[in-house]
This record gives sequence, structure tokens and C-alpha cells, in this order.
Amino acid sequence: MLAKTKQEALSRLQKIEDSLANVNPNIRKYLEDDKLYYSYLTGGVLLGSIDTISYNPHYEAIVRKFEHDKGKFVYHVIETGDTLAFLYVTIPTDSMSEENQLYEWEEERLASVNSLIAYVYNLQNPSYSEFGYIGIDNFMDSGALVRIF
Repeated sequence: MLAKTKQEALSRLQKIEDSLANVNPNIRKYLEDDKLYYSYLTGGVLLGSIDTISYNPHYEAIVRKFEHDKGKFVYHVIETGDTLAFLYVTIPTDSMSEENQLYEWEEERLASVNSLIAYVYNLQNPSYSEFGYIGIDNFMDSGALVRIF
């Protein structure tokens, strides 16, 4: 099941690349190699960058706990201020029908207005973390993704 989930994640990243100009294709390429990357702003919020989530062990621990606790496969993370937005695929369970899985996956995919359901983790107050729709874009043609709402 994890191989199918990973394929779905790669497909979602491809759709993001197709929808947004100049998204760094290494985000998808590295996921193919089982490396989770995250987008963040640096240089006084003038530059968009990507790096492996293990660059920040605290972030990696938060992501892995989320995946374990919620049954999700995170395929990209977007840091915005004091939040981390997890782009994810729900991992099918044995009790989930194929119809329910397809419905869940369809709900999680990128919409035509470049919005999707994500889990937004609040670094300052984790109890404020929640699932919801976010908008994404490419940051100033840097290749990094940014959350716009």
C-alpha cells in the first residue's frame, strides 16, 4: 500500500509542477529517492529555498509524529512564519474501501485554484494546529513553494 501511496504523492507533485510555473522538479525527484524536502524563505524573506527535512531535526520529528499519529504520508512541507504546512496523502487502511480511498484522495488533490487540504502545524502553539485548505504558489520563480493563504 505504501508504494501506491507514494505514487499518488509523486502524481500530486507533478500536478503542482504542471500548475505552477518554475516549481523546482527536484522536490519530486528527491521524493522518488525517499527524501522529503521542504520549502522555506530565507535572506530576509527575499529568497525561496528547498532543503531536506532532516536539515532541521525538530521539523523532521514533527512530521514523522504526524505521519504516525494521523496515518498520512507527507510529500512536501512548506514553512511559513511559525507554521509548517504538510502536504500529504492519506495512507489506505485495510478497513478502508477502495471507494472511500479514492474519495479521500480526490479531496486531498490540488484544486484548480491552486488550493489543497493540508495540515498546518503551529510551531509556537501546537494545540492551534489544524487541517484546512491552503493556497500555494511558486515564490518569485525560485522553485520553492509558498503558502499564500
